[in-house]
Amino acid sequence: MSRYKVKVGQNEYNDEVTKEGSPTKVIWYLPIISRLKRLFANADDAKNLRWHADNRKCDGLLLHSADSLQWKKIDKKNS
Repeated sequence: MSRYKVKVGQNEYNDEVTKEGSPTKVIWYLPIISRLKRLFANADDAKNLRWHADNRKCDGLLLHSADSLQWKKIDKKNS
């Protein structure tokens, strides 16, 4: 398929599709630091985002991805 919007009367599988006009899909990049700052600015949201580190039960069952061995290994490495 063409990366660009197909004009009326033009076949989308045609090799002669022009590379002019607007793209069919636009992906926006949003910087992660500003998004995290906005998420953690509200105390209630910050509490909900940190529940897996602060209030998780350690009963040996895999109830969340934070209970996996890989997650625990990353926690040990970065703490």
